[in-house]
Amino acid sequence: NAFNSDRKRMSVILENQNEEIFLVMKGADNVMLERCRKQAENQLLKHLDGVNMFESVDDHLNVFSSAGLRTLVVGIKQIARGDFDTWFAEFSQARLAGANRKKALAAAAEKIETDLELLGVTAIEDALQEGVPETVKMVR
Repeated sequence: NAFNSDRKRMSVILENQNEEIFLVMKGADNVMLERCRKQAENQLLKHLDGVNMFESVDDHLNVFSSAGLRTLVVGIKQIARGDFDTWFAEFSQARLAGANRKKALAAAAEKIETDLELLGVTAIEDALQEGVPETVKMVR
């Protein structure tokens, strides 16, 4: 599922040699953390030192963005074969849709891109965006 400015995320579905299916997704922190939080409510998501992982991620995101780095959050989930087959049939129909293709693809993506496990955060230097640290400080 491709990235666009409305979705603020992209995903890929992979199958490993053991025929396990995974969705891996990256995107903007506000979009991704919301898609990971529900899963976190069902599991005790703690670091070894007992710190809440979401608080730690928020802290790191603040540090990285204040330094002018472009951040992305990465998540993953395993998909049962039956769930994938059902979703893929819908996705395949969406790809063939005429006038409503974009809307149908977005709806299919929305169904599968949920309940992710938080993997982590990336931060890269973005030389094209001068003044980001000052803007972030000013907004806060």
